[in-house]
Amino acid sequence: MDVLADYLNILSLNHIKKEDWHVDVALEYISDGGVMHWRTDGHLHLVQHMLGVNDNNARRLTSTGSSCYSRDLAAQLEDVSGFRLTPKTAGVVTGVAYLNVYTTDKEPTYLADSGKYSKFITAAEALKAEAGQPIPFFERMAKVFRDAQRAGNGHARIEARVSLDRVAEYLRKLPNDPLCRSLLLFQRDIWW
Repeated sequence: MDVLADYLNILSLNHIKKEDWHVDVALEYISDGGVMHWRTDGHLHLVQHMLGVNDNNARRLTSTGSSCYSRDLAAQLEDVSGFRLTPKTAGVVTGVAYLNVYTTDKEPTYLADSGKYSKFITAAEALKAEAGQPIPFFERMAKVFRDAQRAGNGHARIEARVSLDRVAEYLRKLPNDPLCRSLLLFQRDIWW
């Protein structure tokens, strides 16, 4: 909080409406040698705790029909996903305007490649490969995955956009119960 206080010194806090200003706060969970992911069925428990809502409201907010909620599947696995949530009125009590729950496991593949930060290959590059010859793009990606098996951890992150008047009290830590119900840990060499 000392760092935040230093940054807030540039503002005239007596002249602004703190509930109209927002700060992104985050927690990150790390397991050396492992790749952490979020369980899809754990979204409900995280939302209950992070927004202080009851079971019915958390179910409504995390239902696939909710316009406020979207899942980000990991490796196309329905049971393994992060999520983004814009809680609207459900976030008023806690001052939360936005939640982003994700993992950093894709980070090794976000390499700068010809000015693009992702996995990128042109159709021309794929089609000009000679039969039996490796395609440079796929050779580079294979190396990225081999390197990740040796040293590429995946961290689980929770980010919340919280109103300035609530930021000091919000997201200091999560209790073990919602974490145990929400996190998965894969061995690095198996995930990659």
